[in-house]
Amino acid sequence: MPNFCPTCGAEIQYKEAEICPKCGVRIKETPKADLPISKNVIILSYVAAIIVPLIGIILAFYFLIKGKVLHFIGLLAVSIFMWAFWWGVLSVFK
Repeated sequence: MPNFCPTCGAEIQYKEAEICPKCGVRIKETPKADLPISKNVIILSYVAAIIVPLIGIILAFYFLIKGKVLHFIGLLAVSIFMWAFWWGVLSVFK
């Protein structure tokens, strides 16, 4: 039993075909991998997103008090980057 393209009506020779050879339209939807994410992983990610950069900022000010300005700037920059990175990763969970 031949399959036909829903867009152009061309006959599709192979039943496993995903794209019409005539018009190039996708015939079958590609399956999406929906991996279940446990609630514990999400909670742990939020905790890490808050705690890890916060520890970096506290250490950065410790270095500032000790007079190591370059350490302060570097650690503060990394902490801010980590905060932005973690919140970007966590936006996937929404």
